[in-house]
Amino acid sequence: MHCTKIVIIAMLITACTVVIGGCWGRTEVDDLALVMAIGLDKGEDNTVYVTLQIAVPRAVASGGAEGGGPSAGGGGAGASLITTMRGRSILGLVDMANTYIDRRLSFVHSKVLIVSEDLARQGLAPYVSELVRFHEIRRTMFLAVAKGTAREFLTENKPVLEQNPAKNLELLTLASRKAGLIPPSQINRFLVEMQSLAEEPLVILAGINKEQQSAKEQAEKQSEGDEKAKAGEGNSTSQPNIPINASDIRYLAGESPSIGGNPVELLGAAVFRGDKMVGEITGEEVRHVLYLRGTFKQGITVVRSTEADDRFVSADLRLARPTQIRIERDGDEFRIKVNVTLEGGLVGSQEDQDYTNPKALRAVEMKLAHEVEKGCKDIIRRAQTEFSSDIFGFGNKARHLTMTWNEWQDLKWSEKFPNADVKVTVQVELRRTGLLFKSPQPSAD
Repeated sequence: MHCTKIVIIAMLITACTVVIGGCWGRTEVDDLALVMAIGLDKGEDNTVYVTLQIAVPRAVASGGAEGGGPSAGGGGAGASLITTMRGRSILGLVDMANTYIDRRLSFVHSKVLIVSEDLARQGLAPYVSELVRFHEIRRTMFLAVAKGTAREFLTENKPVLEQNPAKNLELLTLASRKAGLIPPSQINRFLVEMQSLAEEPLVILAGINKEQQSAKEQAEKQSEGDEKAKAGEGNSTSQPNIPINASDIRYLAGESPSIGGNPVELLGAAVFRGDKMVGEITGEEVRHVLYLRGTFKQGITVVRSTEADDRFVSADLRLARPTQIRIERDGDEFRIKVNVTLEGGLVGSQEDQDYTNPKALRAVEMKLAHEVEKGCKDIIRRAQTEFSSDIFGFGNKARHLTMTWNEWQDLKWSEKFPNADVKVTVQVELRRTGLLFKSPQPSAD
């Protein structure tokens, strides 16, 4: 009996040794080509152009100078390989890529999915469905719609501070989101909202600033201007003509009033109805959407002074409490009441005011509340009349008015939202006045 037990244990140990051994299925990192970003463009005859941005490990590790000399590190161009293929299936092209890429493609570290505007207007459901079924695709990948083509956007991305282009896009996304100029946009969120009966997707808008000039061009012009100034032919202090809007953040991607640096931008959002893009909104309008959603983090709001139209006041605002949304139903009519409460501090002022006076501070609060409320009403009007898309998620509150799932489906909120009566009230409380109480007095003429 004792010998039998020893034999059984020995057999179990031998079997485990054979079965548990894991080296037979190993994949070395050196054998993989890590895809950092994926771009999709509309092709002819129901085809799709797939652009892959693949990391070049030695170039990334050496600061981007691999194969490009000391100056190659400035734009990260040598840190990645960009290749484009055309086919009927995204994943069907993966094996084709391995015929000329000497490592097996891996998507486990992909960070960004860029789709062209043409493809977004056609509909993204088939392509998102194909990608999320693949086990290597992370649903936390950022999703963005590019004005123009996705290939052009990925090719023109020349980061300065970060050598890894995909990491650059990830950091840019997080920084812009913190400022409230782009919406939170990931593949999983899009997949859920695309199929939702209560809200519609809002996706990051990406673009290329065609008017930007490189730092080298700027230096050449400045040097030329200095030479002319020395010769008495010109003025070296002349500034470039950069057109601006009435608001510092009322721009779409590719239109920001800037010169120099990386030409790619993430600013504003693409509005969807279902899986199809139906319009676009500016960074300022995105901020107002986030106010109404109750997901705004923090950002600086600039308004005109109460004293003079050529003076401005800046406040760093955040939500004081979650946005309150109440929906009442009267037959087929819906009334929506939204209460947004903001708090923050005064961070900049061109006014000649003493903010220890409560009346002066209250005047700024009322001005801020008025401008935010006006912006919220304007974007609601556009969403109802131009887009017919509930990008605010009001439907998530409206569905509580129904008792069953079938009743909610029969309600057809997407048809009711454009006719809903929406009223918005905004309150602003400034708790700090910055490092000055009273503005310095300007010199007399």
